Amino acid sequence: MFITEFKMKTLEVEDKIDLTKIVKALWQHKRQYLISCAIAMVIGAIFALSIPNTYKSQIVLAPEMSNNSLSDKFSGLAAMAGLNLGSINSSVDAVYPMIYPNVIESTPFVLELFDVKIPTKDAQGKKITFYEYLEKHQKASLLSLFLSLFHRSPSEDATAVNSKTGDREVIHLTEKQMAIKKAVNKMVTCHVDKRTDIITLSVVSQDPIVSAILVDTVACRLQQYIIKYRTSKAESDLNYSLKIQQEEKTRFEEAQQQYTSFADKHIDVVFETPRQRLKTLENDMNLKYQTYSQVTQQVQLAKAKVQERTPVFTVIEPAVVPTRKNAPARTLIVLGFIFIAFIGTSVWILVKR
Repeated sequence: MFITEFKMKTLEVEDKIDLTKIVKALWQHKRQYLISCAIAMVIGAIFALSIPNTYKSQIVLAPEMSNNSLSDKFSGLAAMAGLNLGSINSSVDAVYPMIYPNVIESTPFVLELFDVKIPTKDAQGKKITFYEYLEKHQKASLLSLFLSLFHRSPSEDATAVNSKTGDREVIHLTEKQMAIKKAVNKMVTCHVDKRTDIITLSVVSQDPIVSAILVDTVACRLQQYIIKYRTSKAESDLNYSLKIQQEEKTRFEEAQQQYTSFADKHIDVVFETPRQRLKTLENDMNLKYQTYSQVTQQVQLAKAKVQERTPVFTVIEPAVVPTRKNAPARTLIVLGFIFIAFIGTSVWILVKR
């Protein structure tokens, strides 16, 4: 037992001595540290300056919350406990706040953004499409240019063609369009608070004006998409009710015309047969009028249903043109290069010795 404790103390002493030797050995090469760190600082500065500035603009939306169902009445209490009862109501609406990010990243949604007209600083106030901006007005960093040497550039010769398979349309994208779609997915982000359903849309681009315009456009397109989804069934019912209303109106007017025409021709007739015929036409006209009135009421209810199903979004924070850049953090990049150079120099010295 005594021998073991003595060996352990000896090893601790040797470890301290070795650590001291390592520090002294590294200190002897302080000139190499200065040179490597200076070179790393210059390279890091060049690399950091090559990264274009990006600007971030965002919009905060609050969707309409309905309190008609029993589960909705307890949603506020559940939110205080850190829970979300949105999944309970998901059986009613397939598109609920938690899948809004998936909607924004979907191919049809992104393709609709390609034709958005935007003014840019580089185009001297001339409006260009968002697709053209991403294709011709983007600055690349040194790292991107270096990596592009090892990757084949996307093809621009082919054109996108959409074909139909059954009742659905199949989307075909060129390599260039697919690359730009991925770039848009990186630029546009959507965050939904699980407890409050507050929606935060943000866009990061190299132009502050583009960031503000695009995030506002994305918010409007998202609202239109949700409104179209939630009111599509109600609008379909409304259109059907309007069609039935028009048909019943035509039938009522025809019956009314027959009744008035027959009544005018037999106004002084005292025979029973014409009187019975006139009464039959009057009953038919009244019956068609009742049907027309009922259908008109259904139309009013269908219009009210469309209005009820139309969601309302409250803009808590509107889009603002950013005045300060969002990235890059050039100081941290330079410090990172210096740190890597310090570690690399230390390893090289120790391995060499």
